[in-house]
Amino acid sequence: KARGVYLLQAGEVAYFRAQGDFVEAVDLSGASHLLSYTLQTLEELLDPSAFCRINRSELIAFGVINNYEQYTKNRLAIGLKGSKEVLYTSNSRSPAFRQWLEEH
Repeated sequence: KARGVYLLQAGEVAYFRAQGDFVEAVDLSGASHLLSYTLQTLEELLDPSAFCRINRSELIAFGVINNYEQYTKNRLAIGLKGSKEVLYTSNSRSPAFRQWLEEH
């Protein structure tokens, strides 16, 4: 941030989204924070029981998932707690997402 470094705990993050050369961390209040990590690096660093890669540009936290429903034949729409925003799985990641939810 312009006024210095902000320390963001993983438990405060609703999801991560790739944005060009940076990754945007969206916290539980909906505020956006730019990180200088790649999504792949974050995926390797974060607890896999807490975060799941749902498509090539997003990682979602388990604790923010309100519901999910079929969006297309092979994609799912994920509703977030306390938000009107909807995230979508990719065709290839939908089965892994369902499996991840079943393991919780």
